Amino acid sequence: MQSAGVVNLLPWGNSDVALSFNIAGQPPFPPGSEAAAKLHVVSPGYFEALKISIAAGPIDRGRRQRESSQVVLVSEEFVRTYFPGQNPLGQQLIN
Repeated sequence: MQSAGVVNLLPWGNSDVALSFNIAGQPPFPPGSEAAAKLHVVSPGYFEALKISIAAGPIDRGRRQRESSQVVLVSEEFVRTYFPGQNPLGQQLIN
């Protein structure tokens, strides 16, 4: 089986785009300690092509999402940092 995908920035490259965010339903992060995460926009097939497995949550495998919301995939480190002891599925990030 062959796969292909594209990404806006190469992983492990020298340029990264970081976005600040808050978590819906939680107080905003205090000034000076805002949360930020690297942003990579990927196409369907990207994770399959790089043989990256998804630990949890639904992935629509290239079909358009049935809802108008965007889907965010996060790393296990992100979950440990921002959702310690919680299930991140269904949480909403806002900026």
